[in-house]
Amino acid sequence: MGKLNVTVTGKACQPWSLQSPHEHTYTDNSMFPDGSVSKASNLCRNPDDEEPGGPWCYTQETGTRWEYCDVPKCGELLYIIVCEDNNATCNCYHELVSHPIFTS
Repeated sequence: MGKLNVTVTGKACQPWSLQSPHEHTYTDNSMFPDGSVSKASNLCRNPDDEEPGGPWCYTQETGTRWEYCDVPKCGELLYIIVCEDNNATCNCYHELVSHPIFTS
């Protein structure tokens, strides 16, 4: 589960437990991996798995009902640069790792 609460354009997410500024029908606790609507807070989610673009949220802006969020998928791999200090000589190399948000 991600902890992101802003959309791809930087808009703040509306809490799922509120019906303002946008009314919605996502009120069933079982729709959220957090266990409840209130625990889902204003985090990006895909409560009914209907949106092919992944997690999204209702925004707090009246002019924009909802938008997708840029949440990495579980198991997504990233390249990182690792630098080691070996007696004042830095050696850098690329390493393929799992995204740190989703490692336990």
